[in-house]
Amino acid sequence: MDTPAPLNRQEIAGHLRTQRIGRRLLVMEEVSSTNDVIWEYAAEPDADGLCVFAEKQTAGRGRRGRRWHDVPAESLLFSILLRSGRIGADLLGLASAVAVAECLAGLSIPSLQIKWPNDVLIAGKKVCGILCESKTIRSQPWFAVGIGINVHQKREFFERVHLADSAASLAAETDQPLDRNVLAALLLNSLDDWFRASRDGGQKIADTWKRYNRQIGNPIRILENRQTFVGTCLDIDPIRGLVVQLHDGPIRFFHAADCTIIP
Repeated sequence: MDTPAPLNRQEIAGHLRTQRIGRRLLVMEEVSSTNDVIWEYAAEPDADGLCVFAEKQTAGRGRRGRRWHDVPAESLLFSILLRSGRIGADLLGLASAVAVAECLAGLSIPSLQIKWPNDVLIAGKKVCGILCESKTIRSQPWFAVGIGINVHQKREFFERVHLADSAASLAAETDQPLDRNVLAALLLNSLDDWFRASRDGGQKIADTWKRYNRQIGNPIRILENRQTFVGTCLDIDPIRGLVVQLHDGPIRFFHAADCTIIP
């Protein structure tokens, strides 16, 4: 495989059709994490919708402090800064996962799934992780949506970091030629569309999320505050979270920020 072309702000911008997301774009070589960087811009007047891309993260992280592994020029690593409207963090995470899945489906990438709350999988292996963080700045709530997508990595990379059974890249799973600049723009277009869809209360997002999910109707184990819950996943609620019928108790709701699924 040839060396992937570097990310280029002008090339990404040339494919955008967004109303809000990506009105301002930054592309950086190396950062600690794109979420860390993007918070530095929250006080600026044109910060809403800002996107920061990086070729490499030295301290990339996922949900619950998990490390994100990457190699320069082989991933799409970016964050979006959003001034909060009526959407909450959980719904924003669901919308982000749906936007990624729908974008990849539009490229005819097969076997797409979403694992609660917002991991995107191909044939059961993770290709995309999403981390939503929130802060109040000058009495205004803000969100940073960090997204990492494995694009060009070969299987040998995942073997080296001991993730061959659980993670993959778009190229390895599909054998499709992929231009990261075009893919970046397509993703931002999809995110722009689905963030707008959240304004109706999130039912469209929840319905689309469920089409990609394989946990609904199946047994599930959840870790919340160091306590394990076992039950059957019944549904998701766009506001209250995952709906689970506990095996030894009532129906319970689990918020994405407070729980994790145990394999």
